[in-house]
Amino acid sequence: MRFQLLDDLPTALMLSGRVLRAAGLGLGVPMKPGKPANVDMCAGWIDDGVAVSGYSEKGPPLFPAPAAPPVEPDDDPLGWHEHPDAVPHSTRRRRRLDLWRDGEIARIDCFFRDSHFDQDGLEGVVHEWTVRAAVDPRSLEVLTCEAGYGALPFPECPSAVPSAGRIVGDSLVGLRRRVLKEMAGSSTCTHLNDQLRSFEDVGALLDRLDGEAR
Repeated sequence: MRFQLLDDLPTALMLSGRVLRAAGLGLGVPMKPGKPANVDMCAGWIDDGVAVSGYSEKGPPLFPAPAAPPVEPDDDPLGWHEHPDAVPHSTRRRRRLDLWRDGEIARIDCFFRDSHFDQDGLEGVVHEWTVRAAVDPRSLEVLTCEAGYGALPFPECPSAVPSAGRIVGDSLVGLRRRVLKEMAGSSTCTHLNDQLRSFEDVGALLDRLDGEAR
């Protein structure tokens, strides 16, 4: 799971740029003639999409972030660890990966949210994905995988939903590297891929789950 912390650093840094944009400032990166370098990197940055066509000297277009509902369920106090109070003009990344046995298979429910806190400390959602999957606990083969989304920054982003199904039939072993190498381009989402890469940790969680059951 230490891999996942390192994996989060580049995108967490990218998310922090929203603080500057929300304050009406640019990202401090000189704009070069033509289109930004990350065209077709993912669904949100598809050529001639909203992000690319609206790119300016301040960066990509900025849309209001919808208010963030609570993630902590009232009936499960252990479902999330405690979070420090957020401060105005900050960003936060939250992840949850739940795993349980369901007969002969293991089920995964994975939630991801990037959020921004405005000058009044109000939280708005920037990225939000939920991925649900089923795994064979013996072979570690992915049996099913489906994605659902909440707020996303650009209207083209949801077109990446079907890409979650590409890992069906794969083993969890080595999944982090395979997703990184093979899942790129305008049919994918870098943030959804973050979640799919995290599934490689499920093998270790299964061992822990089975150990506590004995």
